Amino acid sequence: MLSENCYLFSAAHEPIFSPLFHAPSCSLSVERGRGYLEIFNEGPACAMFVWIETDPMDSHLEDNYLILTPGESRRIKCDARSALISAWNAEGKTIGPEN
Repeated sequence: MLSENCYLFSAAHEPIFSPLFHAPSCSLSVERGRGYLEIFNEGPACAMFVWIETDPMDSHLEDNYLILTPGESRRIKCDARSALISAWNAEGKTIGPEN
Protein backbone atom coordinates (compact mmCIF):
# COMPACT_ATOMS: atom_id res chain seq x y z
CA MET A 1 0.00 0.00 0.00
CA LEU A 2 1.38 3.38 -0.95
CA SER A 3 -1.00 5.53 1.05
CA GLU A 4 -4.15 5.33 3.13
CA ASN A 5 -6.33 8.18 4.38
CA CYS A 6 -9.44 8.08 6.52
CA TYR A 7 -11.66 11.13 6.94
CA LEU A 8 -15.00 11.52 8.63
CA PHE A 9 -16.96 14.33 7.06
CA SER A 10 -20.61 15.19 6.75
CA ALA A 11 -22.51 18.17 5.39
CA ALA A 12 -25.59 17.16 7.40
CA HIS A 13 -27.15 19.71 9.72
CA GLU A 14 -27.36 17.19 12.57
CA PRO A 15 -24.13 15.96 14.18
CA ILE A 16 -24.30 12.46 12.69
CA PHE A 17 -20.84 11.49 13.94
CA SER A 18 -21.48 12.42 17.57
CA PRO A 19 -21.97 8.73 18.56
CA LEU A 20 -18.23 8.28 17.90
CA PHE A 21 -17.59 10.20 21.12
CA HIS A 22 -19.40 7.38 22.93
CA ALA A 23 -17.83 4.48 21.04
CA PRO A 24 -17.53 1.21 22.99
CA SER A 25 -14.21 0.70 24.75
CA CYS A 26 -11.49 -1.39 23.23
CA SER A 27 -8.11 -2.64 24.41
CA LEU A 28 -4.80 -1.92 22.72
CA SER A 29 -1.56 -3.81 23.11
CA VAL A 30 1.79 -2.71 21.76
CA GLU A 31 4.95 -4.62 20.87
CA ARG A 32 8.24 -2.90 20.19
CA GLY A 33 10.56 -4.28 17.58
CA ARG A 34 13.78 -3.00 16.11
CA GLY A 35 12.66 0.24 14.49
CA TYR A 36 8.92 -0.36 14.70
CA LEU A 37 5.87 -0.52 16.96
CA GLU A 38 3.14 -3.07 16.33
CA ILE A 39 -0.23 -1.99 17.68
CA PHE A 40 -3.00 -4.57 18.20
CA ASN A 41 -6.69 -3.91 18.79
CA GLU A 42 -7.67 -6.71 21.16
CA GLY A 43 -11.14 -5.31 21.85
CA PRO A 44 -14.57 -6.03 20.35
CA ALA A 45 -14.96 -2.53 18.87
CA CYS A 46 -12.99 -0.36 16.46
CA ALA A 47 -10.13 1.55 18.06
CA MET A 48 -10.94 5.09 17.04
CA PHE A 49 -8.10 7.40 16.06
CA VAL A 50 -5.12 5.62 17.59
CA TRP A 51 -2.50 8.27 18.29
CA ILE A 52 1.23 7.66 18.79
CA GLU A 53 2.77 10.49 20.79
CA THR A 54 6.56 10.79 20.70
CA ASP A 55 9.19 13.45 21.15
CA PRO A 56 9.19 15.11 17.71
CA MET A 57 12.81 16.18 18.12
CA ASP A 58 13.95 12.61 18.76
CA SER A 59 11.80 10.41 16.53
CA HIS A 60 10.29 9.63 13.16
CA LEU A 61 6.89 8.00 12.65
CA GLU A 62 5.76 6.35 9.43
CA ASP A 63 2.05 6.77 10.21
CA ASN A 64 -0.28 8.04 12.92
CA TYR A 65 -3.93 8.67 13.80
CA LEU A 66 -5.20 5.22 12.85
CA ILE A 67 -8.50 3.38 12.97
CA LEU A 68 -8.06 -0.30 13.84
CA THR A 69 -10.92 -2.77 13.46
CA PRO A 70 -11.37 -5.52 16.09
CA GLY A 71 -8.48 -7.98 15.83
CA GLU A 72 -6.51 -5.75 13.46
CA SER A 73 -2.87 -4.84 13.98
CA ARG A 74 -0.60 -2.32 12.29
CA ARG A 75 3.17 -2.24 12.21
CA ILE A 76 4.43 1.35 12.19
CA LYS A 77 8.04 2.30 11.56
CA CYS A 78 9.06 4.25 14.64
CA ASP A 79 12.52 5.04 15.97
CA ALA A 80 11.36 6.83 19.15
CA ARG A 81 12.95 5.91 22.47
CA SER A 82 9.56 6.15 24.16
CA ALA A 83 5.96 6.63 23.07
CA LEU A 84 2.45 6.98 24.42
CA ILE A 85 -0.13 5.10 22.35
CA SER A 86 -3.79 6.00 22.94
CA ALA A 87 -7.16 6.16 21.20
CA TRP A 88 -10.45 7.96 21.75
CA ASN A 89 -11.90 4.79 23.25
CA ALA A 90 -8.86 3.02 24.72
CA GLU A 91 -6.57 3.65 27.66
CA GLY A 92 -3.08 4.82 26.83
CA LYS A 93 -0.07 2.51 26.79
CA THR A 94 3.43 3.82 27.45
CA ILE A 95 6.42 2.21 25.79
CA GLY A 96 9.73 3.27 27.31
CA PRO A 97 13.36 2.67 26.38
CA GLU A 98 13.41 -0.55 28.42
CA ASN A 99 10.43 -2.17 26.63
